[in-house]
Amino acid sequence: NEVVTAEYDYGSGTDSSSIYLLQDDGNGGLTRTPLFTWSPAAYGADDSVWIDPRFIGSAHGDVTGDGNIDFVFGSRYGPNDACIYGFMYNGGDITNPANYEFSIIDSAYSSGTSLWGKVAIGNIDDDPEG
Repeated sequence: NEVVTAEYDYGSGTDSSSIYLLQDDGNGGLTRTPLFTWSPAAYGADDSVWIDPRFIGSAHGDVTGDGNIDFVFGSRYGPNDACIYGFMYNGGDITNPANYEFSIIDSAYSSGTSLWGKVAIGNIDDDPEG
């Protein structure tokens, strides 16, 4: 089994947020593979107007219905006070960042002090689309 985790890279010089794959290295430790780094600059935004995004909370499941595991992250800050982000695995080598797709699922909600700390995935209405 592997772990997918996100962190706010505070003090890194870029103050961005990154998603990493953690795997057993066979020696009692973990191999840490960066899969994605998100920052305002990644979306062509002016870093002086956005507070750097921070992933908070997560869930996993097959959101896209393609048989592959996908990840959803809540957040604090970003292009809006809080967004819901998707990190979809498209198959292939799990260590290759090209096999994942990052997207903003929802950025419409804003109260000025928002954050999405808990997220869950489920087919609430039991429709065939998921």
